[in-house]
Amino acid sequence: EFKFEVTEIEILNEGNLFRGLKRGNASTIDESISITADTIEYDKSKNILIAIGNVILKDKIKNYIILSDHITYFKNDEKIFSKNTTKAFVDNKYKIFSSDVELDKNMRIINSNKKTKIIDDSYNEYTTDTLHYLINENIFKGNNIKIIANTNKDYTEREYYNFKDGIFNLESKEFVASDTKIFLKKNSFD
Repeated sequence: EFKFEVTEIEILNEGNLFRGLKRGNASTIDESISITADTIEYDKSKNILIAIGNVILKDKIKNYIILSDHITYFKNDEKIFSKNTTKAFVDNKYKIFSSDVELDKNMRIINSNKKTKIIDDSYNEYTTDTLHYLINENIFKGNNIKIIANTNKDYTEREYYNFKDGIFNLESKEFVASDTKIFLKKNSFD
């Protein structure tokens, strides 16, 4: 299932457990996914890859990158789990900052039950207590959502939005939300 390029390797359990040490790379046979880390461990019998330390996961076909300190890739289920702080970059448009993230590669969904921040390429910042992000549609659902629009401008030029929960389309900027509070810049209606 994987090709390895590592500095040092240990082979254990009658060849069923590979451990790449001192930084290396593992990639799928078709090279669509590559994972670089300080330590890479692959359990051949379970088809599970664990990457630890400065992990960089790249999907060249689906166009996303995930950075974390610990990633577990369940190849049979096509699910990836990160532990602790995680950053994701999707389509060179969206930056996602969270922790303990689950990526379902088949469904193309990113989930986290931890506080998450999304920054889009229009300088809008979304924070939410939970995240359910549909990668293909660039739509996310969340709770206790706060949006700061125009983060590239002075704070007096920014607009602030608070929602109890909602569904947001990051491409069209359309949304459905409940319990809305909006704080506009002072000269919005001048």
